[in-house]
Amino acid sequence: FVATISDPMHNHQWAYKKGHSTELLLVKMTENWRRALDNNLVVGIVFVDFRKVFDSISHPVLLRKLQELGISGDLWCWVKNYLSNRHQVTVINGCMSESMPAVKFGVPQGSVLGPILFSLLCNDLPDINISDDGDIYMYADDTTLYAFAPTQDLVAEILNKI
Repeated sequence: FVATISDPMHNHQWAYKKGHSTELLLVKMTENWRRALDNNLVVGIVFVDFRKVFDSISHPVLLRKLQELGISGDLWCWVKNYLSNRHQVTVINGCMSESMPAVKFGVPQGSVLGPILFSLLCNDLPDINISDDGDIYMYADDTTLYAFAPTQDLVAEILNKI
């Protein structure tokens, strides 16, 4: 199931894929940065950490995105049911709060599927054309954008277009 739903994931999303560790991604990116520096280019890097991202995903937007990625039929219906009619409770020192109304945003935290669904929602982010000398890589909800150019001003201009 996880392999099927992860299949359309962009090759610049390194999480949830066999042979794609955080270490390998860091090696790949730092090697690109080193090569640029060796060629006397300025390297600009932006690290993005989406805040409370798993709590803010719109279910209708996510379901539409899954359809765009070719996830349909029984699998799409299963995901829709998985997200539907969820309720929230809070437990503090063993005391449970009353159930909150059905949750219409977010994916279940601590689940295997939640981070994968987020990654699929952001699947086209790496397609943003930074420039020929730059790239975007993602690992779960962490994103790194970088660009190379002969001057700091040019790097800033490239990254500010995003």
